[in-house]
Amino acid sequence: MLRPLLLQSEIALAWSRSGRWTPLALASALGDAHVSVKQSLRARHFMYTAQGRADILRDAADETQVELLRASDFFAGLDQVSPHRYFTSPVEQLDAVASTQLLEDATGWDCLTCRTAPAGGVRPWLQLWAGTAAACTQAHYDVADNVFVQCSGTKEFLLYPPRAAEKMHFYPDAHPRARKAQLCVEHPDLARHPRAAALPPPVRVVLEPGDALFLPAFYIHHVTALTPSVSLNVFSESAIKLAAGVPLALPPPLHAAWPLELRRRGLAELLSQLLHGLGMPPLSAVVADLLASRFAPLDDCLASHVAPADGAAGHRRQRRPPQAPSWDELRPALTAHCEECLECFAQLRQVVHEASHPLREPVHNHQFEMSPLIRDEAQCDGSEIHYSAVRDLTVAHLIELLSVRLFGAVHMQEELKRMIDT
Repeated sequence: MLRPLLLQSEIALAWSRSGRWTPLALASALGDAHVSVKQSLRARHFMYTAQGRADILRDAADETQVELLRASDFFAGLDQVSPHRYFTSPVEQLDAVASTQLLEDATGWDCLTCRTAPAGGVRPWLQLWAGTAAACTQAHYDVADNVFVQCSGTKEFLLYPPRAAEKMHFYPDAHPRARKAQLCVEHPDLARHPRAAALPPPVRVVLEPGDALFLPAFYIHHVTALTPSVSLNVFSESAIKLAAGVPLALPPPLHAAWPLELRRRGLAELLSQLLHGLGMPPLSAVVADLLASRFAPLDDCLASHVAPADGAAGHRRQRRPPQAPSWDELRPALTAHCEECLECFAQLRQVVHEASHPLREPVHNHQFEMSPLIRDEAQCDGSEIHYSAVRDLTVAHLIELLSVRLFGAVHMQEELKRMIDT
């Protein structure tokens, strides 16, 4: 199932009626345990960020701070107006004693796992969300299937199909805010984010206590707490995400230690063959779109990556790089790698088509009443449109991933621009 659904569930209703998932109940249950809370006096838009990696760009615009607070103080203070506060954690990673009881209080959560979750992937988990009124999770997509349950308070969701990503100016994948939109969907700045002018209107849904929402992987959602709020959701591994990850995991026949011109020529040849095989526009057009959507709005605030000191890498054992081949030797390897990638994308298309079957139940529990949020079939993205959107996101990720590996994050943008010029 590739569209969001409202779910009427006895499990969700039981959680909201139990009284165990209110701010005061959690303040009591977690007591003196400490929780890592994001807060800000001005910014109310919060998001996950990747930190501590040497291969990502710096985040020059983060206005939030992380504070370690007593859980009782945080949850008891959710009704305060300032500062804005936001907390999320897997339930099993909360206080060791309390988490066991809280998992028991979330009776039946394993019935909310998605039926399409493949064996051998990441096991499903229960996530807790809490925040003050107006705290907002910036528009983003997850790569897991998601059943979201509102336990206390009210939340608003703005929902966009995956094909809207390019118009929402998502951050580069090498940025700490990868998979999040740069665009403020409530107040778009069309001068900074011009592609938002063509953004389709969102589907708006307000969740009250006891309501549940199914969101398939890659579906974009922007979430605002209309009141102090506590929510739970179950993340399940997505077969589409696993299929999309296969071409990204293939080791390319290129090496960062080879001569610069050989790396440039090899990457351009590999990507050109791949895009041609996928029936996509030529490399120069795809990269120009990538730069305009993801990089151009950040030109005045994107701080450069700073490499770690030489001493930090000096203690690692460095493998001897393979000897650089001649161009005539390299090109057949590039073609073989491209053919392998194309097989992976063909498998991705098949997985998307299988997931879109209208009779496929999204979750294990058969006691749900499911209500589609998009009732007009003409307004629903078909499986081929959905595949194309996931394919485009995967290709963009692949272009950035290989560019970072071969040239480093600090040089990625200039190397992408070079692809357009040449």
